[in-house]
Amino acid sequence: MKTPAWTRPLGPALAALALHAAFMAAYLAAPRFGGDVSALVCVDQRLAGAWPFENIRVGFESGYDGQYSYALARNPWRVHESAFVAPPAYRHLRLLYPALCWLLSGGHPVVLLWVMPVVNLLAIAGLAWLGTDFALRCGRTPWWGFLLPLMTLACLPALRNLTDAAATLCAFGLLVAWLRKWHPAWLATWAAAALFAREQNLAIVAIVPVLAVWERDWKRATALIPGCILWAGWVAVLHAWYGESPFVMGNFGHPFQGFLRRWQSPFDRAGRIPTHGLAMAWLTVQLLLCLALPLFRCERATMLVGLAGAALTVFGSWAIYEHWYGYLRVFVWMPLAIWSWAVQSGRSWPAWLTLLALPWPLLAIAMGWR
Repeated sequence: MKTPAWTRPLGPALAALALHAAFMAAYLAAPRFGGDVSALVCVDQRLAGAWPFENIRVGFESGYDGQYSYALARNPWRVHESAFVAPPAYRHLRLLYPALCWLLSGGHPVVLLWVMPVVNLLAIAGLAWLGTDFALRCGRTPWWGFLLPLMTLACLPALRNLTDAAATLCAFGLLVAWLRKWHPAWLATWAAAALFAREQNLAIVAIVPVLAVWERDWKRATALIPGCILWAGWVAVLHAWYGESPFVMGNFGHPFQGFLRRWQSPFDRAGRIPTHGLAMAWLTVQLLLCLALPLFRCERATMLVGLAGAALTVFGSWAIYEHWYGYLRVFVWMPLAIWSWAVQSGRSWPAWLTLLALPWPLLAIAMGWR
C-alpha cells in the first residue's frame, strides 16, 4: 500500500512552510508596511534609503539585527563598516545565512530582499522535515515535525531576517545526525554548518566529540576536526580584518543576573499586559524541565543539549533579556531538547508547551499592525 503523502516528511514540512509564510504575509500586510518586503530587514529609519539600504523604504524607530544580515549579504567577503554592521566582527562571524543569501541573489540589493525571507522559510521547512523524519523513525506521529518550528519559535527570527532559523536547523541537524548514527561525513557537515551559522552552537558541537570519545567511536570523534579548523580559520581572518576578537563577552554575566532582573519587570513598555511575566513563566518551565532531564534518564545527547540551553539561560546577561523578542529565540536549545526527549520517550504532554509558544508570533504580528 502506498504511504499517504501526509504521513511522510514532505507533508508536515509543507504545512509548516505554509503556516509560517502566512505569519509573514500577515505581518507584512500591516498598514504601516503596506506589503513591502523590505520591512523584514528592520532597518533604522535614519539609514533607510541610503547605501547600503538604498532600496529599503520601510524604516523603524530603532533598527534590529536583520539590517546587519542584509548589509553582510550584499557582499560577505569584504570588511564592513561599524556604521552599518555593529559590532562588525561579531556579526560577520555568523556567516552561513548571509553567505547563502548572497549565493542565491548575487548580492543584488532588490533580489536580496526576497531571498532572505525565502531562505528563512526554507530553513523552517527543513526543520519540520528533519523533525518529521525523526519522529517517524521513533514510531511517533509525523505531526511532531510540524510542531517543532512552533515550539522553537522559528517564526520570530523569520519576521526580522535573522540568522536564528538557519542556526536552529543546523543545531538540530547535528543532533539528529548523532542520534541516528549517520555517516561521519554528514556529522561533520552539520557541525561545520552549525558553527558558521551561530558561534553559540560551539557548545552543541562540543557535545558530539565528548560523547564519541565516551563511546570510543573514534571515526565520529575525529570527523568534526576539519570543520572546526575551517571555522577557526574564519575566526582568524575576521580578527585580522577588524583588528579585534569577533567574540562578544557581554552576553554572559553572573548566574541568574539577567534572569532575575527580567522577572523584576514583568510588564512591557506599554505597561498594560505582563508580556515579560508570561514569557519568563514559559522560559522558567523550560528551564525546570531541562534541569530535570537527568532524572528521567534521558538520552545523553538530548540531555546535554537541554543542560547547555539551561546554562545559557542561567548565565545570560541583561543584554539578552532586555527584550522578549531576544530571549524567546536565543534559548532555543531548551525547546529542542524537550521536543527530542518527548519524541524519543513517547511522552505526549510536552506537546502542550507548543500552545504556550503560539501567542508570540501572533503578538509580533499584532505589534506590526499597531
